[in-house]
Amino acid sequence: YGFANIYRTLKAGSGNAAHINRFFCVPRAQFLGVTPQDIIDYGLADATHPLSKTDIKRATDAINNDPFFSAHPQWLAAIKQLLEMGVRAEQQALAKWGLNYVIDEYLPRKLADRGGFLP
Repeated sequence: YGFANIYRTLKAGSGNAAHINRFFCVPRAQFLGVTPQDIIDYGLADATHPLSKTDIKRATDAINNDPFFSAHPQWLAAIKQLLEMGVRAEQQALAKWGLNYVIDEYLPRKLADRGGFLP
């Protein structure tokens, strides 16, 4: 859930900084990072980390209480998928395929399917 929380703050701002959000938010941003679906699509199951109790609590709170996630069905589905899988992956997981995998394979595939980005 941490990746989604950080992204949401970048895209929509934070309640604590509401008075300056207009200066720092990037409303047209799209998420290019590792998603729960990427764990499946890129064979990263053996490079994951189990969700901690804190991860699960924050993800559940996001689903139930955060208007950003209820306003973006793709994000809601991704958070639910994360909980169902019970694991998370970080960008470093892609290094299992080699140091150049991100620039040679991952990014070109992601950029070719811009419809697959999370909003």
